Amino acid sequence: MSEDDLSSRFLALARAGDLDALIDLAYRDVEDVGDELAAGNAYKWLAVASDLGHDEADDLIDTLLTGPLHADDDNFISGHAHFELAVSYLTGGDHLPIDFDRAREHLHEMLVRGYPSSVQGGEEMLAQARTPMAPAARAVFDEVIAPPGD
Repeated sequence: MSEDDLSSRFLALARAGDLDALIDLAYRDVEDVGDELAAGNAYKWLAVASDLGHDEADDLIDTLLTGPLHADDDNFISGHAHFELAVSYLTGGDHLPIDFDRAREHLHEMLVRGYPSSVQGGEEMLAQARTPMAPAARAVFDEVIAPPGD
């Protein structure tokens, strides 16, 4: 299954609030991607389900943070999930609608987790994500993340 198809399936499950199926999909090929990456995918798409009003997703996120992601001491996995979601909400990636308010929320969550300052090459990663954004999206990004050189 392509990444695009996978994102589409995750989004459909998040929209429907089918959280058990969402988690099953995240862990389906765990031997190929590893437990932490599977938990990171589950975390990301549960955050989308929460964004869409499925409050029970918050409880499952807490379970991930105290379970499979408990060793994510530097919040790399959760921070990266929020980064991906922010960029997706800014650009319409992962089949998500452009939503600047959601993007701001995820950028703030990313920063709360110390991401990307905990990542080698984090500034470069931010610049690469920022460069192709439309001007309105870049302005939202820059509200939360100071542009390079500031």
